[in-house]
Amino acid sequence: MSIISRLEAFDDAGKFAKVLKIDMNLNKLYEVMIREKDYMQLYLVNDKNQIVLSSREGYQADKNDTYAVFDPDQPELKKNHLLFDKPVGGGSYLSGWRLIGLAGTARMANALNESRSFILLLAAASTLITSMLTAVMLRSYHYRVKRLSRHMEKVKNEKFDLIELKGEGRDEIGELIRNFNRMTAKINSLINDVYKLEIQKKDLELERIRAELNYLQSQMNPHFLFNTLNAMLVVSTKNNYSDITDIIKNLSKILRRSLSWKEDLVPLEEEVLFTEMYLKIEKFRFGDKFSYHFAVDEEAYRCRIPKMSIQPLVENACKHGLQTIKAPGHIRIEITLKDDKLKVSIADNGIGMDRDTLRSIQSHMLSESEVSAHIGIRNVYRRLKLYYEDRVRFDIASTPNEGTEIRFELPRPHRILELQEKETAGHV
Repeated sequence: MSIISRLEAFDDAGKFAKVLKIDMNLNKLYEVMIREKDYMQLYLVNDKNQIVLSSREGYQADKNDTYAVFDPDQPELKKNHLLFDKPVGGGSYLSGWRLIGLAGTARMANALNESRSFILLLAAASTLITSMLTAVMLRSYHYRVKRLSRHMEKVKNEKFDLIELKGEGRDEIGELIRNFNRMTAKINSLINDVYKLEIQKKDLELERIRAELNYLQSQMNPHFLFNTLNAMLVVSTKNNYSDITDIIKNLSKILRRSLSWKEDLVPLEEEVLFTEMYLKIEKFRFGDKFSYHFAVDEEAYRCRIPKMSIQPLVENACKHGLQTIKAPGHIRIEITLKDDKLKVSIADNGIGMDRDTLRSIQSHMLSESEVSAHIGIRNVYRRLKLYYEDRVRFDIASTPNEGTEIRFELPRPHRILELQEKETAGHV
């Protein structure tokens, strides 16, 4: 098909008329239009509504001398088809030319129905999958929140059980469970520490009371005995009984100290003087059959130790070690301050103990329940352990017919003073 147009703008260029001819290969255009034949019928019409080319019949001028006219107002056409009308190009030689498409409504309806079915199926599948995922998530959340609630109830009832972690995720509930476990473990640890501290204080107070009672249990009326000793002291002083006067003074001081227990930690010098008063009484009882010796570092006197830590051990040595031997008995008390540690040793040359007896004493010493035998050793050991825990060393060495030595080692002196200050602050 050719389009011929006169070039009006070139009339003055010569004596010949100027014409523009454009040849159009309709086969190429037909190939494009035929591709859509299965979906719609395409018509190329000119400005007079004449069908120049159609996807249904091709180029119309090859069959007829005149072009067929396209009538878009046909009732049958409007009833069964959808019409699409678009202009072709913007050139003056194509003015009024249009590309018209006719799509069958039945085919469009089938396509719409297929699309609608697919969309509904896709919507149903999406809704089902989303609902299942939501149900799984809600079930997981509900289960974990309920489990967390049960453990909170246990915490309210003072049962600090941790929640077992079974592949907990990194979401909010999982992080909440982990934080709950950390909080519960911390609370349980703090409560245990407080309980242990309270139990330790109660044990310490109980041991202190036991120490007092052990010294007063044989006295029906201690104050009456103390007043009697004072009366005997007055009489002995008037009659110049100097030996008895010193013994009564020492016995009176021992009794007064036993009756008064104002503080648990006392200077080592006070404890040594108290022990020496007791040994003077024993020396008065046994005379030349008994002797004792103190070897104490001067710097050690400034240390503070638990009250009644040395005298009960010395009394035990006199009672069980020396009274049963015929040879002269001797007790040596040695106290040194070395490597920031206070070391105390009480040794005697008494009857000693065999291995079974020594093992029995050590067993009673470590026992939680009170026993009637070897109260002095157990009482001292328990109070030292309550004060210094694992920082105290307590040993007993004995050989039959040769003697017994009891040694204990306490932390450095300034640590002892810190413990005293803490105890005083606790009482306040």
